[in-house]
Formats: sequence, structure tokens, C-alpha cells
Amino acid sequence: MMISPRSFFSNSSNPPEITDATTLISALENECADKLQEKEKFPFKIKQSWDGTVTMSRNFHDEIIEVEVIRVPIVKGVASFYSNLKITKANGKNLKFSIEASADKIEIISLDLDHPNSIRGPKFWDLDRNLQKAFHKYLEIRGSTPGNMKFFFEYVNNKGRGEYLQWLQNLKSIIVK
Repeated sequence: MMISPRSFFSNSSNPPEITDATTLISALENECADKLQEKEKFPFKIKQSWDGTVTMSRNFHDEIIEVEVIRVPIVKGVASFYSNLKITKANGKNLKFSIEASADKIEIISLDLDHPNSIRGPKFWDLDRNLQKAFHKYLEIRGSTPGNMKFFFEYVNNKGRGEYLQWLQNLKSIIVK
């Protein structure tokens, strides 16, 4: 008795029918559209330096806001990261925040003034609760939102949204042909 290699992959003796790729193409187009829309809503510019540091920055009125990744967790399933967020005012003075950001919240770890005559303030969690909330709102208005931080986190972990989007488009072009 001769066994066909095809019998290992199919319960039927008939060859499988070629399925319509319309559903897959539609899903790829939707994913591409979603990623493009996310990218268009993202108010920051992202740059990656030669040393692997990833920074997002934007101008907000007379301020420059920069977020630099300190450490992205290697543990799978952990969707948070630590970063430095610096707000440079028109007069050259800076506010520096150390934050932990995740998809649903931003925690301020510390706040420092970055100018020659600054004195060290209290730990952030020792500040009055209303003052803490006001600082969170201050950062949110400047674009430091959980959604933006999630996008940035995914960008860093996926080596760039552009690469993922290009991969989706390449995949679609192969399936369409």
C-alpha cells in the first residue's frame, strides 16, 4: 500500500480548494488604516539616536516637551516603561519628571527643577494630593497621556510603527497577487 504525502495533511482524498483571500485582505487593510490613524493622531516626533536611545518631542506653545526612554522591560506581557520627561520653558529653565507609563496611567516618580539656583524638593508622593493631581493634569495637557505613552512604548518595542506598517503593506501585496 502506497501512502500519499497529501494524506498526512488532509482527511479528504480531494485537494483542498483555494479559498478567497478577500477577508484576509480586508483585515490587512483595516489594520493598516488603524495604524495610520494612530500615527496621525500622535502629536510627538520620534527620533532614535545612534546609542539606541529613543526620544519623542514636541513643541507646545513656548515649551519644548521631550520624553526619553530610560528602560523598556524585557518581560513579555509587561506594558509599562520608565522615562524622563523634560519640559523646557522659553526662558531656558527646565522641569524634569521621572515617570512610569502604562496603557492606562502615568505615575510621576519624581520632579526636579533643572537650573543653577534650584533646591531639592520633597519626594513627589509627599506632595499634597491636589498638587499631585494638578501636575498630572499639567503633563496631560502637554500630551503626556496614557494613549500617547502606549503608542511610544509599542513603537520602541516594535522597532518603529513604520516597519510594522510597511510589513503589513508588503504582506497585503503578496496576498493580492
